[in-house]
Amino acid sequence: MLFAVSALLLVQTAAIDWKKDYESALQEAQKGSRYVVVFFAGADCPPCARMGETTFKDPGVVDHVNRTYVNVYVFLDGPNPVAKQFGVEAVPTIFLVASDGTRVRKWEGYVGPEDYRKGLDGAAAAHPKLRELEAKLKLDPDSLELNTEASKLYEALGRSRSAADALRRAAARVDDPKARARMLVRALGHLTMVETDDALNEEMLAMAAEAEKLDPEERGEALAVRAQVAMNREKPGEAITLFEEVVEKHPACDKAAASLLWLADLYHHARKDNAKAKKALERILEKYPKSDVVDDAKAMLEHLKEHD
Repeated sequence: MLFAVSALLLVQTAAIDWKKDYESALQEAQKGSRYVVVFFAGADCPPCARMGETTFKDPGVVDHVNRTYVNVYVFLDGPNPVAKQFGVEAVPTIFLVASDGTRVRKWEGYVGPEDYRKGLDGAAAAHPKLRELEAKLKLDPDSLELNTEASKLYEALGRSRSAADALRRAAARVDDPKARARMLVRALGHLTMVETDDALNEEMLAMAAEAEKLDPEERGEALAVRAQVAMNREKPGEAITLFEEVVEKHPACDKAAASLLWLADLYHHARKDNAKAKKALERILEKYPKSDVVDDAKAMLEHLKEHD
């Protein structure tokens, strides 16, 4: 009985073994060919605090990252040479770094327990595979199989532009209209995460039109892209109209939950209508409980309640 209680207390108090010195962590990682995780945090940072209360207290995360990675915690309370070296502009920011110092992937903002563990593992697994695959792509740059695989590896590494380009090259080799349209939609999903400019907006609109023409069932996805472009161009009214059509007429499409999240943000900031914003967020929790945007919806809902 005493042993069981002691074991329980050990699990409850388990914590990530944070290192404070980045260079020493790299040296330690080289001994076991491990990757280094560098977490940048700061004061007055609600997402940092939230990760400390959730992600970094999750028993599965703690056990796994302690065994698999060398973990570095950098608290920014003023100018910091490591933050300058990494070009950190906001907190929280997370880097996965190979033992030779190569930066493998970067995350900004809150990352929940499951996404944190899976994201680190996915990037660590993709990094060495991509080196081999890119050598093959040089010999056969239009290969359907190689580009399809490359898109997955680029996605795992957070390289959205490269993932989209690989999918477009793969789509060009597909004869079936529906399959080709689906690939273009996936490529568009990656492009929405790329820093926008006028050229990118036009590219996204053209791809959305092509996907919808190939398969009219992709209209919901195309509408969501057009709404995103409207937001990029600072046309909130147009964006709201398009997002509302997505969620009302195409609730089964992949972008429905994300469209509701954007609607909540637009209702709150552009329309100053918190009641509508809350309804949109509650609809996500009710209709799309397994969506990737659920954590964001919960956080936004709490924010709105606090400011009523």
